Amino acid sequence: MIKNFKTQPEFIEVKDVNKTVIHLLFFMKHQREDIVKNLLMRRIITTCNKKIENTTMYRKRIDELLIMNFSVKNVRYVNIDVLDVYFALPRENIIEDFSLDDALEFLYDSLFNPLEKDGEFDLEHFNWERDFLLNQESDFPHSIGEYASEEFLKFFDEEKRTELTEDEYIKQLNEVNSSDTYNYYLKNIKNNHFKTYIYGNLENKDKILKTYNKYFKQDIDSFDIDIEYYDFLSLLDYKEKTTKIKYNQSVLNLFYQIDNLKEEDLLKFDMLYYFLNSKENDLIYDNLRNKNHLIYSAYMRRSIKYGVFGIRVFLSKEDIDNSLKIIDKTFDDIKNEDNFNIYKDRLLVSLQYDLYDEEDEPFSVVNKKINKDITIYYTLEEKLKLMKDITFKDMCEFIDRVKLTRKMTMIAGDKYEH
Repeated sequence: MIKNFKTQPEFIEVKDVNKTVIHLLFFMKHQREDIVKNLLMRRIITTCNKKIENTTMYRKRIDELLIMNFSVKNVRYVNIDVLDVYFALPRENIIEDFSLDDALEFLYDSLFNPLEKDGEFDLEHFNWERDFLLNQESDFPHSIGEYASEEFLKFFDEEKRTELTEDEYIKQLNEVNSSDTYNYYLKNIKNNHFKTYIYGNLENKDKILKTYNKYFKQDIDSFDIDIEYYDFLSLLDYKEKTTKIKYNQSVLNLFYQIDNLKEEDLLKFDMLYYFLNSKENDLIYDNLRNKNHLIYSAYMRRSIKYGVFGIRVFLSKEDIDNSLKIIDKTFDDIKNEDNFNIYKDRLLVSLQYDLYDEEDEPFSVVNKKINKDITIYYTLEEKLKLMKDITFKDMCEFIDRVKLTRKMTMIAGDKYEH
């Protein structure tokens, strides 16, 4: 989907707040081999710049400038990474020592005047950041959860289309260099265009715009970005695997896909996920733990982007078969019309509560605006209305297309079992 973005900042006033936010979005081509470069680049531009080389002094300067929040995160779509820069400031004249110009100069230096020498990021700082990340992985896995996630990822994503495995991540960290990372930065920040939202308290809008343009005015009026939102994985042939692990708990990992998934199915996907994992129902955990006392814990993850969801259960090995039966029965229970109506009513009430909560959040209007601009997005009002229209028949037909394509059972050895 092609989206057009104006480079002139877009102002959104939020009444009765004392905060002003400068929110910049950079759009970058997503490539799997660039994931670590992206991570290191973000760490470097938020810990130093050409004027403040020391990380401790950099953080001290954030405090001195009265910057309320400064974060740079990455939001990943199928073909695009969005570098999301959030910079929150107190409104002018509320704190005597605050300087809008000094604050925006600091942001500019962080983004466009980084600590570099001879055409690459400063080698000492780059190596420190990379070594810090490597040291974090020195005792991987840190928990049974990390171990299970890593092994199951390798099992269901043999084509390596979703997340990096630990091996890939470590390989990228060991091979990345400051020169390539700096060139990545030049392409995606220094020489890139960006979309800006300025919102919150706008009492001094003219001054804000003038100061913004002093540092961030761009040389074009608009730019187009073609964003792909969905990369539904092709339906895999069923495969299962059983392994022994050196942990006290056994783990049951289940990977589900939806046959012939289309974009118009995604609200039903949402509804099923809410039934199984949240929004007043939480059927998987409730049935396994609360009603049958079979498991220690259960977790569920889904990806709308790839059209998949997974269930992970930590339990004793003697309870694996019963837990599988209850999970299967949970899907069947939803295909009982009385149950469906109960679950749906609970969900709609929960969404209504979420809507009330959102209405009390002063910045919700901004979040809606940005989400509408950047993504394919349903507001809570829209989601509530559309989910009311999902029928029992709709859900039954959808569940009939849900396929278990990977099952991985990790069994604790006898000496590890309690």
